[in-house]
Amino acid sequence: MGVFDPSPKELSLISDFHLEAGKLLGTEVKIKFIDDRELDLYNDPNYDFESDMSLYIILDQRPRIRILEKLGWYDEDQDDLPMLAYFAKENLEGVDIKPVRGVQLLFEYSLEGEDQRLFEITKSHAQMPGPLYWVCALVPVRDKFSMESDIDEDFEHVQDGNYEMLKIEG
Repeated sequence: MGVFDPSPKELSLISDFHLEAGKLLGTEVKIKFIDDRELDLYNDPNYDFESDMSLYIILDQRPRIRILEKLGWYDEDQDDLPMLAYFAKENLEGVDIKPVRGVQLLFEYSLEGEDQRLFEITKSHAQMPGPLYWVCALVPVRDKFSMESDIDEDFEHVQDGNYEMLKIEG
């Protein structure tokens, strides 16, 4: 059995194959790379992003468990499986793409049956040798919620939130 040892020309052709497949069969998204990162009080990252860049990806909304196991991303206890995005190592302009955790993808249409268009890369894997193409796990980006209390100042005078609706029978 022979060893797969492609020449640089063959590697270039394989990479171009993934680029062409993304263009023909994929989805155009805007990708936001991280420019700067700071941590807040709760040790959550706050990112500053560069300007958007166009990219074609092949999206797998319901990946097989076998694929996630092969990548080492499957956990039997998790409730939701991530979506997978496959894309070439460079975009159409020839700019190299190195996805890291926190990079965001903005879709032109909504996914997951709601108005969700912004997704974040949580894990990335490069297909060697090279990288030839990237496989990334995507999760939706949710709006940050306020830590302020929603309780009114007059709440302490009311015994129950439904106090006015209660009918006391005696």
